[in-house]
Amino acid sequence: MGYLHVTSSTMAGFEKAVISFWFRIPSATLSAVVALSDTSSDPDALGDGWDQGYFYPGLFKIIPLFTFGSIENILAGADESAGLGPISPSFIGIDCSNIGGSKTSPTLAVNLQTASVCSFNKSPQAPENEYRPECYYMRGWGGEPGTGSEFQSLDVTPDVWHHALISFDLSTGCSITWASGYDRSLDTSIPIYSLSPGPMFSWAFDDAAKVGMSMTPSCANIYTFGDDGSHDTGPGGTAPIPALDNKYILPNGFFNIPVAGDYTATPIEDSTAFTISASGGITQLGCPMGIGASADWVSSICKLEMAEFQLFTGVYLDLTVEENRRAFITSAGKPASPALAQSLLSRAPEILFQTSNDWITGNNRGTAGPLTPVGTISAYSPSPS
Repeated sequence: MGYLHVTSSTMAGFEKAVISFWFRIPSATLSAVVALSDTSSDPDALGDGWDQGYFYPGLFKIIPLFTFGSIENILAGADESAGLGPISPSFIGIDCSNIGGSKTSPTLAVNLQTASVCSFNKSPQAPENEYRPECYYMRGWGGEPGTGSEFQSLDVTPDVWHHALISFDLSTGCSITWASGYDRSLDTSIPIYSLSPGPMFSWAFDDAAKVGMSMTPSCANIYTFGDDGSHDTGPGGTAPIPALDNKYILPNGFFNIPVAGDYTATPIEDSTAFTISASGGITQLGCPMGIGASADWVSSICKLEMAEFQLFTGVYLDLTVEENRRAFITSAGKPASPALAQSLLSRAPEILFQTSNDWITGNNRGTAGPLTPVGTISAYSPSPS
């Protein structure tokens, strides 16, 4: 097994990106990762995948395809009893943590780890947010028949070529404002908080645009769908919030604020309104990017196949638009000519690998310069084209 890494100064960090690649996961690799045992000192803290940015050991049960961004640490003063575990880098990978029972397929996942903590305009309500750099984690909600298009899973089938097309824009901050105290028993229609979204995320899997619940747990409208199609309630049984456009995402910490008292009958415990804000893009801080991972995460590298990798930074694409997807994947489900993406985005990519030899030798056709191959990288056959 091998990997490629880049330390080019031109890749110091970015807030926007478009990433396209093909991958195939061998059945043996999937079985090995699923069988891994948890080595956390606090197994009870392990959730069902939603808390990836918080409690799982770094890259726990993740098959990494691309790691990037610095490895952020918990800030000094954090309460260890809160169950805060190691932080994963930013990555695109296959999340195998939820396989079991009726769940039989791993899921494509994206973690966008920032270096910034949420800022509060009063004493923090969630202590972990005071010490933990924020992340955006998208893994998708398991699709359930009849639940509607917002429930869209990204299930990965082993031994089959898949295409991942991902874009994000973290250049604009976001905030959540909690209202001053009121008695919900008098008026259940008043939102207990309001959202000002900013960061955007878009992805397509095998040429199918994914929206809504595919972006959980960081989906900005995670709490807005009721069983009858109306708005659902927020955390802790709070009043509904307005539905937001599917493109927005929120830091995971926004959904981890303790709720005090019974909001169905009593006012907020603290009647003072407060706002939590988050901002910050992806930083490198000297940490190399890695395809499928870097030396920092060599123990997590698994046998897999990848092809036709493209990375553009400084740009964002709405991938629900079919015309944008056609610059990367044809209507027949094959790799599109890289010239189409360069024409659409009016620039060359930082990283571009096309042939098997590119991967084996580290021949980057993009602007970031050659990548360094480490270990054994072999030709793949057959290719997705």
